[in-house]
Amino acid sequence: MAISIDIILLLQFMDGWYVDFSNDFPSVFSLAGVIGYTVLVVHFFMGLLAGAMGVIAVILAVKLEPKVIKTSIASLVLLSIAGIGGIMFMITNFQNNVYSDVMLLGSILSLFSYFYLSLEA
Repeated sequence: MAISIDIILLLQFMDGWYVDFSNDFPSVFSLAGVIGYTVLVVHFFMGLLAGAMGVIAVILAVKLEPKVIKTSIASLVLLSIAGIGGIMFMITNFQNNVYSDVMLLGSILSLFSYFYLSLEA
């Protein structure tokens, strides 16, 4: 499960780089404005998929040793920080780069954390 999340996070990371370098952001944050930006929508839904898989990983880790449970919870917290940063970046009309940095830092740390989880389990 952790390897699958890492693969999704890597694909999402590359998708995010494309969006960032192409400056492919809607001019005004609205659902209609975002739907036209397919790459951004894919990035968003891959994040939702990774989050859902992270919750499943925590549920599956309950049957394992406490160290694995703690790592899976920490990974999900880091992933949640990345998601909240991304949502806040969208809400601020893609202007506040602090939220973009929080999204990046959270995603990189969760990527490493899920990789470590895959070695533990």
